[in-house]
Amino acid sequence: MYDRRGSLFNRPFKAKAIENESYLTNVIFYIHHNPLHHGFTKSIADWEHSSYHAIVSDKLTRIKRKEVQNWFGSNEVFKTFHDQAIKGLEKLELEFT
Repeated sequence: MYDRRGSLFNRPFKAKAIENESYLTNVIFYIHHNPLHHGFTKSIADWEHSSYHAIVSDKLTRIKRKEVQNWFGSNEVFKTFHDQAIKGLEKLELEFT
């Protein structure tokens, strides 16, 4: 549609099926935590290019905000999960290989 090219849109990228609820939760966190992990920011909320903002705000978005919030139980639980997951990363099992 937009004829985009580059490493984001072309191979090699890895795809992995999300086969259970726990893994989906971890993937959502992984996506939001990635800029923090790579040192681009000191807080998930500080990264302006993140879908995290669309999920926690009331601004117009194409993100399925309510589905994500409902997945976690509420907007507050979504935020709390991200905060707690950062504090307990050594316990969080992310299987990205």
